[in-house]
Amino acid sequence: MPLENPASRQDNERLIERLRATLSKLEVALGATRDAIAWTDERGRIEWCNAPFDRLAGKPHMSVIGQDIVKAVPLDKWSVDDAPHPAKAVLASRSFLSETLAVKRDGQQIYLDFFGSWAQGGGVKPIAVFVLREVTARVMREEQLRRATAILRAQLDSTQDGLLIVDENARIVHYNKRFLEMWAISEDVMQDADQERRLAVFLERLDDGERAASRIRELMSDPARAGEDELRLKNGLIFERYSAPISGPDGAYYGRAWHFRDVTERRKAEQALENKSRELERSNAELQQFASAASHDLMEPLRKVAAFGDLLRKRAEGQLDPQSLEFLTRMQNAAVRMGRLIEDLLQFSRVFGDTRPFETVDLKRCAEEVAADLEVGIKKAGGRVTIGELPTIQAHPFQMRQLFQNLIANALKFRKPDVPPLVTVRARPAQPGFVELEVADNGIGFEERFAEKIFQPFLRLHPRSEYEGTGLGLSICRRIATRHGGWISAQGRPGAGATFVVTLPLGRKP
Repeated sequence: MPLENPASRQDNERLIERLRATLSKLEVALGATRDAIAWTDERGRIEWCNAPFDRLAGKPHMSVIGQDIVKAVPLDKWSVDDAPHPAKAVLASRSFLSETLAVKRDGQQIYLDFFGSWAQGGGVKPIAVFVLREVTARVMREEQLRRATAILRAQLDSTQDGLLIVDENARIVHYNKRFLEMWAISEDVMQDADQERRLAVFLERLDDGERAASRIRELMSDPARAGEDELRLKNGLIFERYSAPISGPDGAYYGRAWHFRDVTERRKAEQALENKSRELERSNAELQQFASAASHDLMEPLRKVAAFGDLLRKRAEGQLDPQSLEFLTRMQNAAVRMGRLIEDLLQFSRVFGDTRPFETVDLKRCAEEVAADLEVGIKKAGGRVTIGELPTIQAHPFQMRQLFQNLIANALKFRKPDVPPLVTVRARPAQPGFVELEVADNGIGFEERFAEKIFQPFLRLHPRSEYEGTGLGLSICRRIATRHGGWISAQGRPGAGATFVVTLPLGRKP
């Protein structure tokens, strides 16, 4: 019998030692993973498994080794749909299998990724390797994401805006139903694999497809750029389009989203309004010219009536009887009233015809100047005008003076007999961006049912013999307030005074 070579024996022992060390490290490494790992012989009996596999089986390690894997981990009993154990498929077909299983454990549903692989060759007896990984958290996140995506898609489909999403290469990746309706594109076309055809169908509906295609390329060349414009279709529809880049959490450019809104009716309404506005401006200009010409033509004969009336009075005053003198006086007074009426009508027509830009107006100073102009009448009536703190706004200076002039003069005029008139002008709290001016008096007041009617031109609540005026003062006030984007209203009670409230924007431009 030949003697064994000591050197060869030592080499074999070192090799065996290295293999044991490697196997030991491998076992430690496999035991440290969170995946449950085991391999079996060709009949499915477990030859090795790691600690996570023991925990999954719920048995001590020594009782798991040598046991049939189907019995060690009876997934068929846990399975929600009672599907056969996947390990049987691997062993029977001697192939690879990977799937996610929905199973129940201790009454709780969990999810497992199951991997099985058949290993054979190299003179080593065949084995089957199995890896099980619990992925409940991942599956639940995916399910939440699917639900959120479904909700988002439903919301996108329910919106009135069309949505189109393209990737970084301008390829269409998503759209909603409203987009298909707006562009009259079928689902079949959008599902077409040919991106160029899809984009061509989209562009050919535009009134100027070449310009739109150029705009798309321009936007795509600058990922960070957003854009807004209008698209006109050949069928007459007008879409407002907003484009914005889509970026991921890492800041990378993923694509672009386009929102389309049908503004056809709105544009038609705006165009009609613009045409109406131009027509109104032309009409106002014509009215202004007519009022100026009419006032000049009417004032001239009135001046002659007044002048010849004065001459007649001087020449024949001693020769006329009292009744004739009364007739002459009435004629002269009528001419004066007619002159005032013509002047008020001219002012009324000029309110909207004056297109000069607004200026910064100190309302307190404006009201004080008006009160100073009316000082003689205030002293004669024994009255007082109190002006509180008023703001500074953007307005037409002359029209603001007209507003205060008419309101304060009205308060002085419609006073109670033998009662000194008291007029208060002040500002009171209003909604943001606006001011409310209050002009209150202690005069004769009016019935609430006349609160709107008193702003109508020429409407008088009292005979001319009691209170002078043309009946246009408050109409001019309302016209001025409207011209400035505001409003005027009135409150009052008979014998308890009246309060006029003017609401004006602080910074409105004409």
